[in-house]
Amino acid sequence: MPSALEIGLEKIIKEGSQKQFTADEIKSVLIELSIQMENETDKMALESDFSLQENKIIFTFPNALLAEKLGEYKSLIFEKVSLASGFSDWEIETEIAAPENKVKIYKTQDKFEAMKLKNPMLNSFKDTFNLDLDF
Repeated sequence: MPSALEIGLEKIIKEGSQKQFTADEIKSVLIELSIQMENETDKMALESDFSLQENKIIFTFPNALLAEKLGEYKSLIFEKVSLASGFSDWEIETEIAAPENKVKIYKTQDKFEAMKLKNPMLNSFKDTFNLDLDF
């Protein structure tokens, strides 16, 4: 039967070997996995943005397709990250970013206003050359 001292030393050694695993280290594991993939959608899913909250890896996707693709690889990701980190209590979550409400453009004036948001100099260009939008 091990003594309390031996149990304490084992615990200290075990806890000391579990260093904090950073987001950059997880990113390198994911990139290594994505290199092995042939499908571009699979690569995009594995190379997507994620955040790290303690033992939780939270992926954020622009659409459900990429979230589904990542779902196919959750066990593989879990295995590789656990092996690399020496820590097996990881959680992997996916979130889908809310789509932006885009304004539908029907008229010439609406198109010009949308373009003006991207390039404010268009308004001065229109005024300088006295351009008519409805032509």
